[in-house]
Amino acid sequence: MDSAAPAHIVRAVANDAWDDARRHLDATVANLLEATPPKVRGALWRLLEPRRAAGVLQRLNEAARAEFVKTMDAGRLAALADELDTDDLAEVLRGLPDPLTEALMEAMSAADRTRVEAVLPYPEDTAGGMMNTDAVAVRPWHSIELVLRYLRRQTLPDGTNNLFVVNAAGEYLGALPVARLLTAPPASAVRDAMDTQVEAVSVSMADAQVARRFAERDWLSAPVVDAGGALVGRITVDDVVDVIIEDADEALLARVSIRQWHPPRQLSGATITSDDLQETQKQADTATVRGRARQRSRRAGRGRGRGRRHRIAHRRRRDGAGQRDLPRRRRLLRPAVGDGDLRSGGRRHHSRLAR
Repeated sequence: MDSAAPAHIVRAVANDAWDDARRHLDATVANLLEATPPKVRGALWRLLEPRRAAGVLQRLNEAARAEFVKTMDAGRLAALADELDTDDLAEVLRGLPDPLTEALMEAMSAADRTRVEAVLPYPEDTAGGMMNTDAVAVRPWHSIELVLRYLRRQTLPDGTNNLFVVNAAGEYLGALPVARLLTAPPASAVRDAMDTQVEAVSVSMADAQVARRFAERDWLSAPVVDAGGALVGRITVDDVVDVIIEDADEALLARVSIRQWHPPRQLSGATITSDDLQETQKQADTATVRGRARQRSRRAGRGRGRGRRHRIAHRRRRDGAGQRDLPRRRRLLRPAVGDGDLRSGGRRHHSRLAR
């Protein structure tokens, strides 16, 4: 557990930043559950109220999240759906069995069902799969005063730094920064204060490419549009951080040659029997025995070679030891006496000439 988390909570409470305090508390509880043995964490999870459980569920790793979701019924999942972000709710639904998914969809409110149905058709590793549908949209002909009056009666979604401007057909036109909204003349129109240079992200863009755009352009949020250019949601930097962390984990595991284990796929029309396993083991044992035999043979060959070279060097040193005081020319031309001396002298003569 992060030792600095309690300090962050105390500091947030002291500054009356209750939203920050709740986020730090949810992260602390999530870290505690992940570090707790499975039997204990299940009991702790059941103690959490729906709102707290929703915040904690969003900050758990995938394995712990899947473990807790499997233990909940459709009723409790529906209670959590009101508190979950759209992308997190869609991720939970993707990991559920089809019967439980259908039961949960029926138990959810119409608003939750609508927002999650907008995300489910897209793959989770695309912008459409990671977006939220809580984008605040305004029209270009609205006055700044009207927009401010509307916002005073609403609760802005977390991480809102831009309002998105759309036309009557819902097509994305630009962004209205909140900072510019607060300083613009009340009687001016949205079109006069909006920024048309804020690019939109396509629903089919890969999540890694989305993360690169956020890093290159220092975005805090980005609008998401469909193939027709209509605004369908937004992506915040919090969603991008999750992608960056996942990619970093995969890169680290790949560096140490660790891969996620998957069960072997069975060939169509084939069944693996115990005889096949025994035959495979027999072949592996045979290969091991042959490998060890080749290794012993190579070691023995290297030993014989070293012994032969040592013997030749010893004979050369012995034969030339008594003649070191003679000039080289006289040693090479020394006459041999006797057949044995002739042969040995000839061999020595030949070897010295070769040298």
